[in-house]
Amino acid sequence: MSGVFLTGLYLVGGITVTRLPGLLWAALFVTNLAVGFAFIQFTRRFNLVAHERRSWGLSGMALELATAPIYLAAAAAQLAGRPLAYVVTAKGSAATGDTWRTFRPHLGWAVLSVAFITAGAALHHTFLSLYLWALLTIVTCLAPVTHLALSRRSRIQPVTARRRVGQMLLAAGLLTESQLDDLLDLQVTTEGPWRRFGDLAVEAGYVTAAQLAETTGMTSRTPHSVPIRRAA
Repeated sequence: MSGVFLTGLYLVGGITVTRLPGLLWAALFVTNLAVGFAFIQFTRRFNLVAHERRSWGLSGMALELATAPIYLAAAAAQLAGRPLAYVVTAKGSAATGDTWRTFRPHLGWAVLSVAFITAGAALHHTFLSLYLWALLTIVTCLAPVTHLALSRRSRIQPVTARRRVGQMLLAAGLLTESQLDDLLDLQVTTEGPWRRFGDLAVEAGYVTAAQLAETTGMTSRTPHSVPIRRAA
């Protein structure tokens, strides 16, 4: 928020504290990124989950950037005295997919940054690094919205839709309610990369690959049953 505010302060009002040469600014910016990345890699060795200690954590960094407007909105609500509700992630049929309304904070910050760039260009303010900063804000805010649009266009099934696979197996009598709950818990606590619900059901021995394909049209990526290790 402070970065966007300072960017707007110059692009709209022409106010700046310093005007560094482009090469020096780029060197400081890259150095800042390198130090931050090195610090994150150093602290990852203290993660409790083994696969998180081994990975670079790039997806987590991208997710942190993409969710920044959500955390900022929550912080603003807290400072304004509005109570924040504790919400449990919906599972099974209660889960709903993302819509355009999900990314209203992102769109708001993107529109604000576009307005700053437009105002700066109209007022002939030429501090290039702040235009770059505003552009990075726009890209960050529009990334999840673009992902949503591409997912719908290419008919990529979202995570919440994959969770409904459990409801389909339940309706077919292949799973019980308790088995469905166990598999949903396994999906979020199993070590390693994210696993599809159908693959977990096959691996756990609740259904066969043929039953999964017949009921949901989903082909299992697991050729045989393998032990599932849960995070401590």
